[in-house]
Amino acid sequence: MSTPIQRRDLLGRVASAAGAAVAATLVLGFVPLEESRAEWRPRPPGALDGDRFTAACARCGRCVTACPYDTLYLAAPGDPAPIGTPFFTPRDIPCYMCKDIPCVKACPTGALDPFLDDIRNARMGVAAVDPNSCLSWQGLRCEVCLRECPEANRAITIEMHPRGLSKHAVFVPVVHPDAFKELCDELGLDPEDDASLDAKPVRQAALKRIKLATSGFPNYGVPRQVKLLRDAWTIDNGLLTPTLKLKRNIIRQRYVDEIDALYDLVAK
Repeated sequence: MSTPIQRRDLLGRVASAAGAAVAATLVLGFVPLEESRAEWRPRPPGALDGDRFTAACARCGRCVTACPYDTLYLAAPGDPAPIGTPFFTPRDIPCYMCKDIPCVKACPTGALDPFLDDIRNARMGVAAVDPNSCLSWQGLRCEVCLRECPEANRAITIEMHPRGLSKHAVFVPVVHPDAFKELCDELGLDPEDDASLDAKPVRQAALKRIKLATSGFPNYGVPRQVKLLRDAWTIDNGLLTPTLKLKRNIIRQRYVDEIDALYDLVAK
């Protein structure tokens, strides 16, 4: 036996339903507002540009699950990315630039570029060095950014700058986004071709930069030839000590042919 609905109950239910509809409208209206307010969005490797990524992303979270370092998570209201899209906070957990790029392989919609096959070609942002906060710029030896960077000595290098107050130099981190690629584009060379590393115009450009960095040095302290390598010299590959000093004997053994070739160039 059904219970008759009182007029007051019916009006209350109608009002509740109307309130829920209004609330849903407000929430749905809040999503594009949040997306428009989002500024820099540190997205996964291979993310399409701008609105193309937002339109293509299914908010499925598969890239988040595929990340072996728990770097990625889906944006919630208030996060600096469109709600439900993947992003990360470098200071919390950075992207470790996996060579097999599992997040890209997991994406079912192409929001993460399926043609990205080299993690070094991913563009997730450019680091910036704040001289007012950087210990190296204050004259202290830190260089933690170089040690932690997976593209050390390529994306970030350490350069000597004269202090002005004394004869001692400071060693400061310098970011080089796409420097080699841009140089090859200017010279009409293929940056992916190893032969470009030995091209005379490329070596001349490198020597010019070294000369500027070593201005004021005695002649015997300025390199006369240079060999460009793709592999960084790091602590992990055994070419640097934990204090970032060169392991000279190991370097001589590993690059004996390259060193001999440099002396031949000088002799010419």
